[in-house]
Amino acid sequence: VRQTELDPRLVDEAYNHMASDENLEILTTGEDDGSDMRDEMMQELSHRAGDRVLERLATEEDPGRRHLLIDVVTEIARVDLRSVLPGLNDPSWFVVRNLTIALGKSGRKAAADPLARLSDHEDHRVRIEALRALLLCLGPGSVDHLVAGLADDHPRVQSAASYLLATLDDEQVIPALGAVLRNEGASVEARVAAIQALGRRSTETSDQLLREVADIRVRFSQSARALRTAARTALRSGHA
Repeated sequence: VRQTELDPRLVDEAYNHMASDENLEILTTGEDDGSDMRDEMMQELSHRAGDRVLERLATEEDPGRRHLLIDVVTEIARVDLRSVLPGLNDPSWFVVRNLTIALGKSGRKAAADPLARLSDHEDHRVRIEALRALLLCLGPGSVDHLVAGLADDHPRVQSAASYLLATLDDEQVIPALGAVLRNEGASVEARVAAIQALGRRSTETSDQLLREVADIRVRFSQSARALRTAARTALRSGHA
């Protein structure tokens, strides 16, 4: 049978129908009973129009549709991870951030290495989402990446790493947070985040670290007062 080239206009029409809000929502929120069919449809969507989905995600300004497209890319990543990864090299930070969110939601362990490489991305917002995505993809196996995030040069990345580490039960967590807390060269924001993370652990070791800060006597240092207040609040919250 001789194959004829598809009319690009027909492809566009079919894709536009496929990518309607209603159909995309069906693809991303369907019942479990139809998961095999949904995976097959996502595989087909990835092969035939994956690039267009990524292009739309890069330019979509409406928050609702953008979230929907992230969910679509998440489903594509679950069945065809390789089709999504090239987008991580996009020069626009927000494109990389959105794809990073989708990869995290996919939960694919195979996404871990590409996500880990984003620890060197120039935009701190991408680095934050990379840490969150690594936790979603690796669970407890992300601890080394999160500990490394504590040494990032941006306080918000350091803070995000602290918050995420507080969710893990690993022997590295409390010593790593304690090191941030005792590092006088770290920003107040990062040290307060470490205090709050230690407060959520509520162990004998974490409480001792918090008491060291809560009991300090300060007169003139505004940052020291902020740390002391945070430590006392954390201790009260942990024992409420």
